[in-house]
Amino acid sequence: MPLLDFRGSPHGGSHKLLPEWNSQARITPVLIIDHSQVGSSLGTYYYFRDQTGIESHFSVRGRRSGGQDGHIWQFMNTSRAAEANRQANRFPNGTGAISIETEDDGDPDRQPWTPRQLASLKWLHNKLVRTHPTIPRRRVSSATGPGARGLGYHTMFGAPSPWTPVSKTCPGKPVRVGQWDNELLPAFLRAEEDDVLNDDDRRWIHGQLQHFGMLLMAGRTGSVFNSTDLREFHFQQWLSTPELREYVLNRMTEVLYRLLKGQNSVFNTNVFPDDEPQENIRDLAARLEALQRSVDELRSQLGFPQQPQP
Repeated sequence: MPLLDFRGSPHGGSHKLLPEWNSQARITPVLIIDHSQVGSSLGTYYYFRDQTGIESHFSVRGRRSGGQDGHIWQFMNTSRAAEANRQANRFPNGTGAISIETEDDGDPDRQPWTPRQLASLKWLHNKLVRTHPTIPRRRVSSATGPGARGLGYHTMFGAPSPWTPVSKTCPGKPVRVGQWDNELLPAFLRAEEDDVLNDDDRRWIHGQLQHFGMLLMAGRTGSVFNSTDLREFHFQQWLSTPELREYVLNRMTEVLYRLLKGQNSVFNTNVFPDDEPQENIRDLAARLEALQRSVDELRSQLGFPQQPQP
């Protein structure tokens, strides 16, 4: 998903795209790196655009932006490399980092992130994990290699380091690094409890169930859909709006991922163990089979070719 939907962000967000926003090398995001930009978000945007070959994916505005404190700007497609993290921009295997700049008054070592910036950073970290499930909820343990996954900050492994070629304190030591250790990282790790199905998902599902419910046909909805879900479905709108179909399919994929992850988390493992209770396996298999039938029927209704069975 190249551009984020900022609905739900505590202080809003918007797309302020750089010319190369969608032309850089593709990456599979596996980590998030927090930065400070030593200046304003507007100045950073023009610096990235006009004076340098580097860029970050986001900037979170601060107190110098007045009423825009906490507002998020997106500069780059999150599935494209942004060149603010040296080796972590794009690793040889095609994975890479998403970078987040934060506004300050020129002295991030002593100026803390504002409460609004912290709230937006927490929201953005969570949003990125939900958008890119390849990012694990963990503290990064190494600058490169298998440990370079999760959440980190720019000088986490020193400066110079594999993430920066110069001496610096980004995002600001001791103040902002202290906030990162004491507030941002714990919130990032703790939020895994909410990954199975969050309030945003529930609201979205309630608003969109009718689109899928009609396609499941009466008599085949079981306990998943009911007549109330179907009441406001507009099939012609569905057929004539490819953007809507793509968004719904993408979102349902994300929700299904979290549901499956939640099924696994009951047993405290990332894969199904050998002694998985058979009734749980049968229940999950039945749900997946019903979902596959629904997808097949949806593709048939839309005139898409059927996918080959594995």
